[in-house]
Amino acid sequence: MYSRSLTKRDPTIPFTSWTRQDPTQTTLPERFGMERDPLSELEHARGLHGLAVEAYPILESALRARNGWSIDEHRDRLGRLWESFAAVAAENPFAWIRDAPDAATITSPTLTNRMVSEPYTKLLVANLPVDLGAALVLCSLEVARSCGISDDRMVFPLGHACADDHFFLSERPDLDRSPAIRLAGLAALGDVGVEIADVAHVDLYSCFPVAVEIAADALGLDVDDPGRPLTVTGGLTFAGGPGNNFVSHSIAAMAERLRANPGALGLVTGLGYFASRHSVALYSSTPPRSPFRSRSVQDEVDALPRRRVAGSLDGVALVEAFTVFHERDGTPSRAIVALCDGSGTRSWGTITALPELAQVAGTELCGRPATLRTDGQVSLHS
Repeated sequence: MYSRSLTKRDPTIPFTSWTRQDPTQTTLPERFGMERDPLSELEHARGLHGLAVEAYPILESALRARNGWSIDEHRDRLGRLWESFAAVAAENPFAWIRDAPDAATITSPTLTNRMVSEPYTKLLVANLPVDLGAALVLCSLEVARSCGISDDRMVFPLGHACADDHFFLSERPDLDRSPAIRLAGLAALGDVGVEIADVAHVDLYSCFPVAVEIAADALGLDVDDPGRPLTVTGGLTFAGGPGNNFVSHSIAAMAERLRANPGALGLVTGLGYFASRHSVALYSSTPPRSPFRSRSVQDEVDALPRRRVAGSLDGVALVEAFTVFHERDGTPSRAIVALCDGSGTRSWGTITALPELAQVAGTELCGRPATLRTDGQVSLHS
């Protein structure tokens, strides 16, 4: 991604050949997995554009509201968490940013660390323009030994589980919680016969702080535990980055960590879309006591309640979550707001009037009474 952006900005650099399909190539690459629109029609209509920097700060504000933190308290927590990730990246020779900025530097808007979407500055979001590569070799124990691989170099996958949360943000009962991670974590740990307290090393997918916070809460991990950082890479801001197959890097880094700590357990998570798709896997340098198992707990997640969603709400509603977007010069440009009425029905609206945006930027909107107009605009009450 970094090299591609350089070639587009500088006409003296020849466009890299590997970014284009050979016109003589007639065999298409095999495609696998799921590709779908991550947003519902209503979410599209009410100002969400399918960008991660829109969705994740909304989840972050919901987490702040549930915990009753002030904006200042929340900012301090975000800074401390990402400072701990930056410290890990400083020791990672493959990380993209290794200067270990402190909490105040990470959370303070400046010309080089602009506010992107509240509460996230540039140093609180995933670092997209990087060049990174990693490779994994997976084989049977028999093949490894036949190739002369010594036992102290081997790392074993022990167990894995996966599931998707209710796919559209609108339908999730709580925007800042993940039943899918909780159930997948319980399944993976249970299949291996261990508890989260037995896990020594962790790498939680870290595109944004709230992704780490949600996963830590679901798995029973402490975000402030200095003895067990929640990354072995430094995370997607400092190690970088989405679009570069990040989980291959977290697995590779975990393998190295486990080689250096024989017998220890490592846990790695993966994530897709807007904290929508989740996987949890366990690794160790010690062979598993039972055969490796990979399973889905999707049926258990699908059986959980869904939030009722509507295009309009009756009467006065309360702001459940929100974010305010900022232009590159720091001025607020629009806000996206999730609202719930007295029946618990959720809807979405926007604030685009510049005078009102100037008043709400940097303030807490969660819990504010508001009216959702028929045009999708939100009118905040005093």
